[in-house]
Amino acid sequence: MRRESKSTTGSVVKDKRTQTWQFFWWAAGRRHSKMLGRFSTKTQAWKAAQAFRVLPQPKQPSTPAVPTVAALVERYRVERMPRRYSTRRGYESWLKCHVVPRWGAQSITAVQPRDVELWLASLPLAPKSKAEVRASLGRLWDFAMWSGTVPVQRNPMSLVTVRCIQAIDAPPQLDGGRVSAVRY
Repeated sequence: MRRESKSTTGSVVKDKRTQTWQFFWWAAGRRHSKMLGRFSTKTQAWKAAQAFRVLPQPKQPSTPAVPTVAALVERYRVERMPRRYSTRRGYESWLKCHVVPRWGAQSITAVQPRDVELWLASLPLAPKSKAEVRASLGRLWDFAMWSGTVPVQRNPMSLVTVRCIQAIDAPPQLDGGRVSAVRY
């Protein structure tokens, strides 16, 4: 039989000065105490303390509800939104004008790559702007996985492609022969 810890059961202590028994326990992060009275044995004091014992309830396995995109955006704004003004302003714009109006009422797991890609194709935006909207949805998925709202998996927004977006190449490196050809 496994012995329970004092933090879950409490403890009965005899005050030798007054010859009384006290019951000490923890609840909601605070220590509590109750004077039990005078008893001849510790067993009798424990029986009197049973009325004050707060036993932890066994945890029921529950499936947490997946939040809507709008609720997830609110949590993202509080917990993970970048502090830098210009970055925050850009993210807020994409979320407020495009993501929340279209996907706000749906759960984050209902936002599927095919639906997003078709929606982005229908938007009257430049390809770069569509890529920013897609990146905003990707950041929301990352946040949902980071916060434990959805299980960690591959970000579905990485499957979404936006036409006419090219990776920005690094500028060409100049070697010794080219440096002399450059005039100031």
